[in-house]
Amino acid sequence: MDAKQAAKVLRDRIDEGKKVLEDQEQFDRWRNKSRITLERIYGPDHAMLKKWDEIRYTLGFWTENTPDSAWRRAREGGIASAIALLEAGVFDHVELATPQDVDPSAFDPDLWGHVAHDVEGEHWDKVPAGVATFVESKVREWAGLGPGDYGKDLMVKVFKPDGGVFPCGDPTV
Repeated sequence: MDAKQAAKVLRDRIDEGKKVLEDQEQFDRWRNKSRITLERIYGPDHAMLKKWDEIRYTLGFWTENTPDSAWRRAREGGIASAIALLEAGVFDHVELATPQDVDPSAFDPDLWGHVAHDVEGEHWDKVPAGVATFVESKVREWAGLGPGDYGKDLMVKVFKPDGGVFPCGDPTV
């Protein structure tokens, strides 16, 4: 999910959160949707999700003399904290987002489909291997070679100057 789309979805959760105080069913639905939204945007181990899970919407202590207004204030405080966290997410994706100076059409859509999940999840250590696997698969496909050809042997069969399927340095190919 790109930064612009993430900010929009977070704003939607903020707008919904401002309307859920009185209705338990809407509140539960909003709270669950918001958690799923944060997990999809940031991943299950991100600090934003951990902070979300720490938000309290009820009193931690009460007695039989606790007025109903205290319960309402606790719910309001929890919702306000949740909205503040969602607003921090919008700030993250609007104010701190890396500008997108690269034209998306400059990337092969099949390659993007192969590595998008790792890029969006910021699993940078997995992206190079994903690209290499994709390129190797495409080279094998274009050269008409089987799955038994891979790695250095595949590249030699395909690009060897004096006998490869697509010899390097041969201007006629």
